Amino acid sequence: MPSIPFAWAWWAFDLGEPRPCDSTYCQYPYETLPPIPTLDGTLSWLGQPGWLEPPGGDSPERRASRERLGAEARDKVRDLATQAERLGLTLPNAFTRLMAAPDLYTRIPDYAGCYFHLDEAQLDPCPDSEGGFVVRFLNDQQDCILWYLYVTRQGTEAVLAVGDPYPDAPSPYLERLVRPDDDGPLTAEQRRSVLAHTYACAPSFEAFVYRWWLEATIYMKLNGFDSEMLTEEERRYLAHYRQGRLTP
Repeated sequence: MPSIPFAWAWWAFDLGEPRPCDSTYCQYPYETLPPIPTLDGTLSWLGQPGWLEPPGGDSPERRASRERLGAEARDKVRDLATQAERLGLTLPNAFTRLMAAPDLYTRIPDYAGCYFHLDEAQLDPCPDSEGGFVVRFLNDQQDCILWYLYVTRQGTEAVLAVGDPYPDAPSPYLERLVRPDDDGPLTAEQRRSVLAHTYACAPSFEAFVYRWWLEATIYMKLNGFDSEMLTEEERRYLAHYRQGRLTP
């Protein structure tokens, strides 16, 4: 795992009895996570880009909306790539491929209204990090958790998860620590609270997206939102937790 100035932890949802959670999200020790396959940055496990057929069939309005979303996403990724070049940074191939293709990232099951989107599409210096930059790419609809790509000029890559610091700070947005909003800058105590709720949760963008996709798929199947049977890989993933419980 890359060396970055944040503690490591995985923030996610329950996976049934093998991994319970009594809230929308829970924190799980990173070292207890099941292993995932070696990834090559191509996102081939998601399949080829292409909108899944919506219930009730397609329509000209839906197609126009999708074309607009796709064009907007590509423009934002191009803007980020330009920023990265000026800053001497390299964006991961998996990141640019996924975030420029809504018809690809919408293949990832939607948990609790979370959505992939480059809102402001701006690379900001990462607070408390020497030479690190962040950009938000995944959002909980109620800002319970926000996820950021973290990159450095030395090629370090990771994903950060920032939890809601309420009541000690007003928001979990890392960019507000360097770009204050209309309410003005945070106090020193509020900044410390936001950073105390910031965790490294994956050593690369694709590793994060793969685990998120796999766990969301398992969650949907276990809770009856997907009628498909668990795959062998999904069963192995759950078995990791069951076996861990049997270990003294």
